[in-house]
Amino acid sequence: MPFWHNKGLIDRSKKLPAFFYESARGSRPVREWVLGLTLEDRKLVGRDIQKVEFGWPLSMPYCRNLGNGLWKCGDAGPGPENRSPPYEGGALR
Repeated sequence: MPFWHNKGLIDRSKKLPAFFYESARGSRPVREWVLGLTLEDRKLVGRDIQKVEFGWPLSMPYCRNLGNGLWKCGDAGPGPENRSPPYEGGALR
């Protein structure tokens, strides 16, 4: 929802809602992967997801188009390499 700021209206709505991919059998591998991370890394992944949801469209260096509607998004900061999973049409794959 937008709110007023002394410089004008700032849009705080989600541009690209994210959700965890769920297989036909009901498993959610990305969610399981996130839950296996340390608390600190889970917070970093959450921040990355939030940045994409509210800041879309993003480009290099934060998001890179891999083709066929798949984007690699994430921070190059500390933590496990390839910390954030790819996005495909709003789904975390």
